[in-house]
Amino acid sequence: YGQATWTPPILNDKLRVTAGIRYTEEHVRMDHAWFSLSSPANAFRAAKSKTFGGTDGISPMGDISYQWTDDLMTYFRISRGFRAGGFTPTAPNRDAFTSFKPETLLSYEAGFKSQWLDNRLRVNADGFFSSYRNFQVSLFHPSGQSGAFSQQTNADKAEIWGMEFEAAAIPVRGVEASVNYSFLAPQYTKWIEPQFDVNGNVTGPGVDVTHQRAFAHTPHNQATVGLTYTAPRTTTGTFSAHVDTYWQDRVVFIANNQTAGAQADEGWAYALANGRLAYTGIPLQRGSLDVALFGRNLFDRKYRTYGIDFGSGLGYSGNIYGDPRTFGLQMVYNFSAS
Repeated sequence: YGQATWTPPILNDKLRVTAGIRYTEEHVRMDHAWFSLSSPANAFRAAKSKTFGGTDGISPMGDISYQWTDDLMTYFRISRGFRAGGFTPTAPNRDAFTSFKPETLLSYEAGFKSQWLDNRLRVNADGFFSSYRNFQVSLFHPSGQSGAFSQQTNADKAEIWGMEFEAAAIPVRGVEASVNYSFLAPQYTKWIEPQFDVNGNVTGPGVDVTHQRAFAHTPHNQATVGLTYTAPRTTTGTFSAHVDTYWQDRVVFIANNQTAGAQADEGWAYALANGRLAYTGIPLQRGSLDVALFGRNLFDRKYRTYGIDFGSGLGYSGNIYGDPRTFGLQMVYNFSAS
């Protein structure tokens, strides 16, 4: 890996050009054994290994930024990324014990970073486009041998458009308000997927599922709004209070298993409210003490963090839910030898 930045002797040294390159090579080996009490005759053991790298492992980066003023900078960046391939670790037979390809990414990003009103207002934003080749995806398949198994595979091509915005302001002394928002528009542009039977065996040539699959764990919209008050420090410490709310759109959890993907019980999106009261820097004989009372998910919102529909083969769905309303007390002792 190497990176260098050059400031050409023009434009009052406000222009900066950065270039870098990284090379990655990974050797992956997997020893896989499968056994089921319900079908012991189908037990098997196999080992596979493969090296990923070569031209796919070359990842260059270029960045051009311009410092318009002390408080405003704009930039444009282009980069390439690499993620090694591997093997399906949960295959119930030799046919399903397949390898998946390395993933490569070409990303374009442009944005600005700024400070205003004597640093009382910070505003940053960027937009980006990412193009993937052999995008790595986890799929879910019912299996007559093991009930179900997860397979790591590749979508031929995918892309994501997106933008991010963040702002923080100090309207009055001791008060800071912040907002963060992101938007993502992902889509598969080509995906020819092999077909499997109930035992996980490949049964024939692939079919086009480009418009039948979803991006997992990728909400279109996310936003966080926060407010913090910090009182002037006294001889006994500093009091602060913080509240924030996080909101996001629905997501699906597995690309080809969407029936359990409605993340919240009521509607498609959900929001969580959190709070924290703290008194920090309480002086002690040696060091200081920080005490905080916090609450998470204050409105006791019920929401899923993961879910699988096992289909008619097993006849049920499994879901994992986020933590309910939670309160806690935190104490930190900052030790000082003097």
